Amino acid sequence: MKFADLKNSLKSNFYPVLLVEGKDAYLRETAVTYIQQALEINLPEMNVQTFCGDDINIDEVVLACMTFPFASAKKVVIVKDFNPTIKTAEQAKGKSVSLTKFKRLDNYISQPNNDCCLIFVVEDAQDFYKSYNFPCVDCSRLSVEEVVKWLEAKFKLADISFDRNALQQMANYCLCDMSRISNEANKLIAFNKHISIDVVDAFVHKEIEFQIYDLSNSLCERNVSRTLQLLEVMLPTQKPRDLYRMLYNAYRRMFYASISRFDVVEIAKMMSVNKFAIEIAKRSAKKYTAKELKHALDIFYKLDCEVGAMRLNEQHIKILVLQLLNL
Repeated sequence: MKFADLKNSLKSNFYPVLLVEGKDAYLRETAVTYIQQALEINLPEMNVQTFCGDDINIDEVVLACMTFPFASAKKVVIVKDFNPTIKTAEQAKGKSVSLTKFKRLDNYISQPNNDCCLIFVVEDAQDFYKSYNFPCVDCSRLSVEEVVKWLEAKFKLADISFDRNALQQMANYCLCDMSRISNEANKLIAFNKHISIDVVDAFVHKEIEFQIYDLSNSLCERNVSRTLQLLEVMLPTQKPRDLYRMLYNAYRRMFYASISRFDVVEIAKMMSVNKFAIEIAKRSAKKYTAKELKHALDIFYKLDCEVGAMRLNEQHIKILVLQLLNL
């Protein structure tokens, strides 16, 4: 289920075993909090236990799950960052020394204690978890629209007025990372009574990835003055080789997004980026032909061969940007 659906689902369902998975750490932690709140855990110091890492003692986890709650209807056992593959699990099951590590976990998951909620929390679940059929809470980064709805609710609760386009800008600046969104929202609430685009520009720090998106978008639109303005802001704070690498990655994603027959999720997986980056790349790629994007990659390749990324200076980056403007 999506993170946004979790609260409603918990009103009518109890899950003895759950997987909380996704790139957004804030959503993962919030999902665990929602589950604990829905179960109305009394004495959390007695009825909430947490284990962390791949080297945890599964016997201790199972024992914690089988122990009855104290002065509470339910208890919670949280297992973080335990993320084996099926291969490592099968290898362990074949060794007597590790017999209990996975077999006892298998046995518990097939017949869990209904007085306990066992929650596995990982960023990117391996196939080990996918071999089970217990529910999964998807904590992937939210869309811009979902972040805007979250911000609207937060600012209304704080009696702060806002312009909706300012909230969209804020989501983009923070790349929909809810940890950053939450921190920036609290900062705005502390210092402002109305959230406008000017306020967001003044108070919200742009992630470097967004600055690169902004720069590449200006390049796509052949907006010379905007491109040079952004470049002048970025050059003093970023190493030339880092700007080269990030711009190259932006154009590489655009090229493959424009020619690939795969969907956004599959392309993101193949390129080891989140789907948000590919969605941006697809939009930007529409402003070029595939031939122009291939030529852009050739420009990057030629510069790397002639100078080398480690020896680049600001002048090389300026020339590179001018070449990209003239595609």
